[in-house]
Amino acid sequence: MGRKDEPETVAFCNSFKAILLSSDASSRQIGKEIGCGHATLSRIASGKAPDINTYFKVKRWMAKQGNTLAMLKAMVAKAEQEINESQTSHG
Repeated sequence: MGRKDEPETVAFCNSFKAILLSSDASSRQIGKEIGCGHATLSRIASGKAPDINTYFKVKRWMAKQGNTLAMLKAMVAKAEQEINESQTSHG
């Protein structure tokens, strides 16, 4: 994996963060599933490139998770629904 400021690294880390945020599982659960520690996942989500072995483990896991854009759209729709429900219940 490249340096933190390389476009490929930024794209990888941002994609991972989006999938992580859209998941119902905790970072500890995901770490167990991937085969690395939750602290490593936190570093990746904050934009730090992992070592090459971890990169491939995470990349394989990400491929199993499906369409990141669809997940993000679902998250936004859910958040909008919660905001609308909150606003209608408060006045």
